[in-house]
Amino acid sequence: MRSVDLIGITSSLGLTQLVTEPTRVSSTSATLIDHLYTSSRSLVHSVRVGTPLGSSDHCSLHTILTLAAPRHKQLRRNMWLYKWANFTGMNEFLEDTLKGLCDATLAVWEKFRSSVCAAMKQFIPHKAVNCRRDLPWLTTKVKRLMRSRDGACQSAKRVNSAEAWSSFRSLRNKAVAALRKAKSEFYSNLSKQLKTLKDFWSSYRSITREYHRVPHEMSNGSHTATSTLGKATLLNDQFASHFTPAASVHPSLPPPHRSRPTLSSLCCTSGDVLGVLRSMRPKVASGPDGISSPVLRACPAPPWQGCSTSPCPQAGFLMSGSYRTLHQYTSPVIMV
Repeated sequence: MRSVDLIGITSSLGLTQLVTEPTRVSSTSATLIDHLYTSSRSLVHSVRVGTPLGSSDHCSLHTILTLAAPRHKQLRRNMWLYKWANFTGMNEFLEDTLKGLCDATLAVWEKFRSSVCAAMKQFIPHKAVNCRRDLPWLTTKVKRLMRSRDGACQSAKRVNSAEAWSSFRSLRNKAVAALRKAKSEFYSNLSKQLKTLKDFWSSYRSITREYHRVPHEMSNGSHTATSTLGKATLLNDQFASHFTPAASVHPSLPPPHRSRPTLSSLCCTSGDVLGVLRSMRPKVASGPDGISSPVLRACPAPPWQGCSTSPCPQAGFLMSGSYRTLHQYTSPVIMV
């Protein structure tokens, strides 16, 4: 390859050559034959040409990179200790706080949610714990073997006998074999589980442990988009470039449709609301509102008397027109 062609290729790809000194030096010539290309100059701290190794005329290349190891942020959640909760005091607090609500539905809901969350923190002892994010193929059997392996390793280091080390190696081999078998079975059964798009993304997040959604900013190299329509257009162009001939021109996305679907109001008595609250399962995780089922079951009477419910769309799908029923909510939106 000619040097002109190499320079043209690297320039078109946005790469920068960082080695500027000759790397092969003889009595009659000095040539630069070692190249280091990068698209991000800030990641390279320094580049230095060292002395030749042994009797060779080829110099060594020393490079220091500024790279940070990726760290997954540890998620934390509150563990509520309902055994020592003061539900009587919380009931009185909510009765005084939620008295006379007569504003718009969203304002009522925000007042209701913030009041209940404040009452939970004040009257229910709680502690912050780390959320476990284990890989899906780490079954209980595999974890038990791994704990036995670690214990045998500590024991072998303490005793330092041939029998102890032999026991550790045996448990280590069993743990490795069980882990490989569990991982193989997980991937072999994965095709049976991926029946919908939701199943695909749930499995993807459990494997990669990446729970973020669409990034705030997207770029294709020449254009950067931050709005919803701009990001959708970039994705449309990307997919169309793979499945559409280069000569054709694909149409742009239509303007967003702003009309919202409507649903008639649902009226129910206070007995219906209390019945739904009492029928909620206590041992389930709270929803995005952070209100747990035991709290709603323990304090049903004063704040929810004489209220009617308003239908709510699914979280994140306000424009789709799909609605949940009342019993599918951790806590219903109320309208006094």
